[in-house]
Amino acid sequence: MANNRSQQKKPHSKLRQLNFLVGKWHTSGEILKSGTKPSIQIKGMDTYEWINNGFFLLHRVDVFMGEERTEVIEIIGYDNIRKKYFMRSYDNLGGSAMMYATLDKPDVLKLGDKKMRSTLSTGKRGDHMIAKWERLEKAKWVPWMNIQLSK
Repeated sequence: MANNRSQQKKPHSKLRQLNFLVGKWHTSGEILKSGTKPSIQIKGMDTYEWINNGFFLLHRVDVFMGEERTEVIEIIGYDNIRKKYFMRSYDNLGGSAMMYATLDKPDVLKLGDKKMRSTLSTGKRGDHMIAKWERLEKAKWVPWMNIQLSK
C-alpha cells in the first residue's frame, strides 16, 4: 500500500517520453566472445506496455541465449527525486536487478548499474533499436552484448 506522499494524480511527463519503447519487438544479437568462451546468439521477443494507468511500463523479455531460455519481467518508472528512470527486473532463475536510466536525447536511453550498462539507440522511424551492452571487468568497462530490436 503506497503512502500519500508518493501518490501522484497523473503519471510523470518524463515517463511518457519512453513511449517509443511500447510495442512488440523481435530481438536478435549476441553475447560477445570473451577469452576462450565463444559468442552466443540471442533470439526472441521483447514487449513493452503501459500498466497501472500509465504510471509504469511493463517490459517482458522472452529470449533464447544459445540453448538457454531467459524470461524477464521489468517494471520501469520515474524517480522524481533522482531525476532518473528506475528499472526493477526479475528473471526466471530467481534473480533480480535494479538499474537507473537517463534519456540523453529523444532517441538515446542510457541505463545501468555498478556492474553493467547499456546505450539504447532508436532509429528515426521508430521501427528498430540497437543496444550496446558493457560489463565491468577488473575496474574496466568491456563490450559484452550487442542487441538489435525491430518491430
